[in-house]
Amino acid sequence: MHMVLEAAGGNVLLLSDALGPASGGRAVSLALAFGREPRREAFGQVADGGRVQYPFEPQPWGAHDGELEDKYGVRRQVVQQ
Repeated sequence: MHMVLEAAGGNVLLLSDALGPASGGRAVSLALAFGREPRREAFGQVADGGRVQYPFEPQPWGAHDGELEDKYGVRRQVVQQ
């Protein structure tokens, strides 16, 4: 994540760059951030019927992170700090 913006009511908007150009109307990606929730299970459920781009695993900065495209073609990033 490169930017976090807190909006009205405590809603959080996470902004980041993309690894490649957006095509086919896929200019939006969703990020799901978890604290202690069962994040690995959530990643698997969202990935069901889709395509995993980067598996959900520990990252060098200390968080767990994974990226996928769900069965509807929406790109998602799942993060656990």
